[in-house]
Amino acid sequence: MKSVEMTFTSFIVLILVTVGVANGRSNREEICRQADIVFILDESTSILAANFTRQVDFVKHMIQNMQVGPEAKRVSVITFSTDAKLHFDLAKYSTRDDVIKALGRIKQRTGHTNTSDALKLARTRVLAPGKARKNIPKVAIVITDGNSQEPSWTKTEALRAKKAGIVVFAVGVGKYVEISELRNIARSKSYVFMVNDFQKLDQIQQELGYKSCAVSPTGTDRPMTTVPTYVNDDSNITCKTKPTDVIFALDSSNSIHVGDFSKMVDFVKSVVNEFRIAPTKTRIGVVTFSTWARSAISLQQYQHKSDVQTALKNITKIRGNTNTARALRFIDSRGFGEEGNQRKDAEKIVVIFTDGKSADRSETALEARKLRKNGVTVMTVGIGPKVDKIELDSIASWPLGENVFTVSRFSDLPQLKARLSQITCRDDEPDHAAAHRKCDTPHADVVVMLDASSSIWPKDFTKQLDFLKKLVKKFKIGSGGTRVAVLTFGTYARVQFNLDSYIADENGAVAAISRIEQSGGDTNIGDALRIARRYSFREANGARDGKMPKIGIVITDGKSQNRAYTRKQARFTKQVGIKLFAVGIGDEVSNEELNNIASTRQFVFRVNDTDKLPALIDELQLETCGAAERTFP
Repeated sequence: MKSVEMTFTSFIVLILVTVGVANGRSNREEICRQADIVFILDESTSILAANFTRQVDFVKHMIQNMQVGPEAKRVSVITFSTDAKLHFDLAKYSTRDDVIKALGRIKQRTGHTNTSDALKLARTRVLAPGKARKNIPKVAIVITDGNSQEPSWTKTEALRAKKAGIVVFAVGVGKYVEISELRNIARSKSYVFMVNDFQKLDQIQQELGYKSCAVSPTGTDRPMTTVPTYVNDDSNITCKTKPTDVIFALDSSNSIHVGDFSKMVDFVKSVVNEFRIAPTKTRIGVVTFSTWARSAISLQQYQHKSDVQTALKNITKIRGNTNTARALRFIDSRGFGEEGNQRKDAEKIVVIFTDGKSADRSETALEARKLRKNGVTVMTVGIGPKVDKIELDSIASWPLGENVFTVSRFSDLPQLKARLSQITCRDDEPDHAAAHRKCDTPHADVVVMLDASSSIWPKDFTKQLDFLKKLVKKFKIGSGGTRVAVLTFGTYARVQFNLDSYIADENGAVAAISRIEQSGGDTNIGDALRIARRYSFREANGARDGKMPKIGIVITDGKSQNRAYTRKQARFTKQVGIKLFAVGIGDEVSNEELNNIASTRQFVFRVNDTDKLPALIDELQLETCGAAERTFP
């Protein structure tokens, strides 16, 4: 396979390494204990007999690390060439040894590459209702060395499998596999694996097993790290010609021992070794931080990999507190901002390592948001038992499932290397461009509270409505997607329409917003929050069950009439799990009150006047998408 140059659009944008996977291996094994898994193996003519044997051996090795049994994992195997063949179903064997013996009896038939027939057989025979267990994850792992005979049929069958709740992984072997087809087969890009040849399959065994564990009975991810994986022995991997600037930020605070700091530096060295370092390719920077942040290696400083590696060896630890916010601010203003460090068309990536909570969680989240707004993808990596998962989520770029990592101890960092430095290439738009797509995942119930008081001129109120209509168009309105409700407030709050008023009717919602009239009166934000919580977010008015994320957006141009009452209602609203955003317009708005309303300072937005509201649409839309994934105290 061609040496592919990794652009890291999907890689490290902010990898905050903080320290800690919950309870280590015992919890992981418990999570992985039950699943119905079907291996779908290519046996077509293009695969030599020795390589088919290697493919079967790879499956054996995976099964050797599984608990197999009626109350644990159950395994089935399908092979495919011109047609598909079921060798044994899920109920056939109840022990690991029996499954491995059965695999040893499989003979290659050869023929064409009918991937679609194999997917159909898995869905209709192996993982069908009555065959697969209820409330147990259903997983299919497809391994192939070439393109299917009918790509459109394959795509259709893959979609049908996914709709049936089957989580499909796709493993491509060799240089003749189209990554576009693998992505059509797999549940998502992060479920695609590629290796150069069959001898390299064992290199993805741990990662594939780990990801297949992170599947819930509903087909969604459990809270485990998942990233796309690309395995290639060649260093200098990148996927695009677009240049990339990567900054590693290393926590150097007092809580990290000197030996652990060295392990962190060694890990960075091993990752850097995979990059193609050159002025027009990848540039590397390193920042260390504790109470203060300082540049150990600037982006423009070294043009050769050997020089970067030598500089890494000379990095020393500095003592102090964990001021993560200062590190993020330093990276934004100097790491990427100083003359010589700037590259107009370069992807910007930051990797932060930390072992615990920052000195100021709110300030840290705010600085992370600024970085993301400036086009930096943020990933967080937590190390050790003191990791603050809430803070990791607040820092990381969306989607969190691909951007938040944790390990139990510093010595476990090498486990992340394959996920970081050999990540699946993204040949489409970078993550920070997600704001320009519709927010179709995760879904949420969104209630917008719009200031209609007398302090707002009628023409400015109309501009607020225009802003709201554009924002609503960013969401994918639907019964299973995003639902939107609107209420206005002056002296009192008034419901304009409920969450179930326009469930699958975006045009109807936009038309209803156009009909909203300004009420005038005082600025009673507290009443709006109370009505939203007690009325708009009720199931009787279209709100879905407690598992559906609930988001409230307050838009105002002034101070509330009763600030204590507003603060109390905001507190009550956040206590029931509703995530609040606050948008302030003009000079009369109180920053303190906006901060009291919002769930975090990261969710506070300010503009000088209503003409500037459209500039917030992409960022607000993206943050509400990410908020539906994040958890807050």
